[in-house]
Amino acid sequence: MKKRYTIAIIIAIIVLALFTTSYFIFYNNKTTSTAEVTEYNEEDYNHDFSNYETVEVNLNEVDSIYKITKGGVYSFTGTLEGYIDINTTDYVKIIINNVTIKNSGPCIYNENSKGLYIELNGENNLSDTSNYTSFDEEVNSTIYSKDDLIIEGDGTLNITSNYNDSIASKDDLVIKSGTYNITSTDDSIRGKDKVIILDGTFNIKAGGDGIKTTNEADTDKGYILIKDGTFNIESTNDALDAITNITIENGTFNLTTGGGSSIKSTSSTWGMWNQSNTTSTTQSAKGIKAGNNITINNINLTANTSDDAIHSNNNIDINNGNIEIKSGDDGIHADNAITINNGTINITQSYEGIEANNVTINNGNIKVSATDDGININGGNDNSAKNRQGANTYSSNSSNNMLTINGGTVYVNSSGDGLDSNGSITITGGYTTVDGPTDNGNGALDYDGSFTITGGTLIAAGSSGMMQNASSGTTQNTTLIYFTNTQNANTTVSVGDISYTPSKNYSCILISSPELETGKEYTVSIDNNTYTTYTQSNTVTTVGQGNSIGMMPGGNMPNEQQAGYPQEGGQRRR
Repeated sequence: MKKRYTIAIIIAIIVLALFTTSYFIFYNNKTTSTAEVTEYNEEDYNHDFSNYETVEVNLNEVDSIYKITKGGVYSFTGTLEGYIDINTTDYVKIIINNVTIKNSGPCIYNENSKGLYIELNGENNLSDTSNYTSFDEEVNSTIYSKDDLIIEGDGTLNITSNYNDSIASKDDLVIKSGTYNITSTDDSIRGKDKVIILDGTFNIKAGGDGIKTTNEADTDKGYILIKDGTFNIESTNDALDAITNITIENGTFNLTTGGGSSIKSTSSTWGMWNQSNTTSTTQSAKGIKAGNNITINNINLTANTSDDAIHSNNNIDINNGNIEIKSGDDGIHADNAITINNGTINITQSYEGIEANNVTINNGNIKVSATDDGININGGNDNSAKNRQGANTYSSNSSNNMLTINGGTVYVNSSGDGLDSNGSITITGGYTTVDGPTDNGNGALDYDGSFTITGGTLIAAGSSGMMQNASSGTTQNTTLIYFTNTQNANTTVSVGDISYTPSKNYSCILISSPELETGKEYTVSIDNNTYTTYTQSNTVTTVGQGNSIGMMPGGNMPNEQQAGYPQEGGQRRR
């Protein structure tokens, strides 16, 4: 009997343990999951209207409101002072043919349907007034749909929204084609659950956001998916703003936000571009912004933004494209990780060029110009913020943070640190050059953990006060050369057959190359004039002596000096 009880107790314990483990896994997966999906299922937005009746409507003959109370196809022509109202339990398709609609409220209002389709033919003009007196508060858009809204056709839609938004859906918003010229007081295109754009031309001037989603409750929704198209967006706030993910598969984007890059995050007035809310300094004016992940498969992007040009609260993957960025704040920022697999990226103006907890560059042609750090790995006491308006706040745990360069061509021109890791750096391939700072408070290379080089080429020039050499674990020969006097910009330094011409004054240069041979004597020349000779005696070799006053080995300041630096602060709207 005791044996039977013992077996029963053991079985109960095992069952309880399995249940607890399963619940723990489910609960944690459930509460920590974030949407990874941005998908388009054509059958969901391609209703067959072939068996529906088609009704021809001349809006010139309509008195104020044309009401649609049953499913069907409705083809409109003419001019209307009023609006089209849809209230049915079926699908409805509206064809607008060179129509003009003006109203003191929405011009097209979908109160209820299974889905509203709008087909554009010819030139169509919609406009509202600055006051919607006879509609519910939630109805705030020139085209407003409480259900799925699908827009297609080869025509043009001109919208002037004086009250608030221009095109809005409380469910899905899908645009398949067409030309859109939109001027809105607030947001131009807004879908609660998702915005999917297959193609089209979009010329947008928005007093708020250009294209956005708003669903914060469902992690599988709230995304933007763009397959193709041309997007010319000038917005007071964000150009593209998704609660969860943004996926761009193709397209051409010309984005200007917050008045442009001339409004910088180091200014005390940064964030004041929305003059309707002049007491706020937390307005977001990013180019492409996502609450979760951004995936760019191919893009032609020209961004001129006061805030970050590309910003994710999680990860950014760039697989290809041509990207030109001028930013008053960061060029490309992710709270977690940035992975660049290919493409041409030219950041001509930024506070910090590329910034994340982890940055991985596998390929591509990347140029970065920054008034502070060129490529910055977040974490620890990240001194670059200095309480400026655009600063982000990060965790102090940076031991796993990493800058990894596996390939590609990378050029950094920075006034602050060139490659700055509040963690570690590893270079396995590619061709990387850095024109670093001229002041001794920064360095062309700065890291807290380790810096290993196993392949590729690295040439980094700049001031000597904070410069660091590679660390143990480096397998490719690396030499750090300190000069007695500061060398002038545009003078060429040569080590054997390796030459580089820094664009700024420099007092040291680090060279790591497969061409450097152990045991070989090298001549260091400045503009073909011999400066010194040395022997590559070790994998990591130092020639001369840097400005080491108050410095610890490796170029780090003592902890008591670090404590005197301003800490990361000034958190802003993400």
